[in-house]
Amino acid sequence: MTDFIPGDSYRLDIVGADSSIIIDSWLSQVKASVVNKDGQLQVDTTFGKLYGPMVGDVEHENGDILLNADSRTAYFDVVGNIKNQSGDKVLDMNTGLLTGNLKGSIVNSIDDELVWDASTSTFKADRIVGDFYGTLHGELDLIGEVAGTFRGNLNGDTTGHHYGNVTGTTQGTHIGEVKNEAGVVTLQANGDLNGNLKGKIISPDGDSVLEYHNMLHHYNLKAGIEHHKDNKTILELNDDHTHTTLRAHIGWYDGTNILSLKTWDKSDKPDSLAEYFGDVVGGDYLSPNKEAMLRYRDATQLLGTNNGVIEIGHDATETVKIFGDSINYHVQSNPVNTTNLAHINYMAVNGDVSNKLPINPGDSMMISAVHAWDGTNYKIGGGFGFFANTEIVPDPDLEIYPTDFGITLSDGRTLPSAFWDNPTGLNFNGKGVLSVPIFQAKGHTEASKTEVETKEGMIIFNTTLKKFQGYDGSAWVNLH
Repeated sequence: MTDFIPGDSYRLDIVGADSSIIIDSWLSQVKASVVNKDGQLQVDTTFGKLYGPMVGDVEHENGDILLNADSRTAYFDVVGNIKNQSGDKVLDMNTGLLTGNLKGSIVNSIDDELVWDASTSTFKADRIVGDFYGTLHGELDLIGEVAGTFRGNLNGDTTGHHYGNVTGTTQGTHIGEVKNEAGVVTLQANGDLNGNLKGKIISPDGDSVLEYHNMLHHYNLKAGIEHHKDNKTILELNDDHTHTTLRAHIGWYDGTNILSLKTWDKSDKPDSLAEYFGDVVGGDYLSPNKEAMLRYRDATQLLGTNNGVIEIGHDATETVKIFGDSINYHVQSNPVNTTNLAHINYMAVNGDVSNKLPINPGDSMMISAVHAWDGTNYKIGGGFGFFANTEIVPDPDLEIYPTDFGITLSDGRTLPSAFWDNPTGLNFNGKGVLSVPIFQAKGHTEASKTEVETKEGMIIFNTTLKKFQGYDGSAWVNLH
């Protein structure tokens, strides 16, 4: 056996039990695998694999640094799968999916520009090709177009243009416009929607708020609506979603109100809460206590209530206007039933309906007046009416009231005076007295009076004889 002297140089090959060279002294190479103290393989020379941690830089054969230990930067392409210490795939070569945490920056292969800057947590890229799975935190500043399919949750603010279909649920505030494929604005910045809505609108609890009904071709709305400025409720949905309450004006296409709600202080609620402008076609018109006031019968007629009474207005102080070429009253005359003798009744009262006061002598009980339009204003021309008699005291035990009837006309110079004491009008009282300031008989000739169907008590003026004549029952006699 050769003795080895310390300090001397020797060139020896070391072989294993299988005669394989472990150390080749001629080539100055170590050709054996390396294991740790536990016998676990660290360097596999057979398959060219390295197992375990590596400390220090890795250089290329030309001297370029491939892996910088200080900066933790890799300058090479990785081909194949990358596994962790547990043997699980961290980087799948076939799918290209990275599972796990990535520490450090990412640079491109062309000009070594940073794609992912770990120090500033900034991702810079012109485009992303392929699918991205995972969660993005922070601000995503994308310049240019983003093409492809996004699946998952997007939380945060987005600024810019989105082209394509949005499938799923969007929550939060949208600021700006939404355009269709032709560039036409379908959703304006003020909230106006111009276009078609296809699909559902889902509430935060997952219920359908707005859903299109394919069979009925309309939308089912299950939500309330508020005004965008004052947040006042326009459409209110009750708690169990069984009905809704509309609190808004209803207008025509040109903006004209058909139903106008009245504003009021809750401490002073008005009797009328809304004003309606328009036509009423069909159906029943009901009172607040659900009694029919008007009932639709056919295409041209309205039938009154069950008791045959139609009330218009609230009290006698209101004005009712009726427009038409003619007004026809159809009444039934029944001589057998004295309570139904083709009456048109005028119920006169002082005060109002809730506080009736007696009629006084001389008070008007009914007046029908005429007015003429002169091109500028309506001017009164005259009228007729009934008045409480000023000489007869009414008997409280009788269901009758003493009245006078009067007709008054204007001469074009003075207003018509009160009917009951009109000095220039016609008056007829309950005692049968007819009084006029001037009576003028139009006259008959001696020949024409023979055509009169004579009755006792008639008076004429004979224009032939220039005499007033009266018929005494058998002949015309001169009155003077």
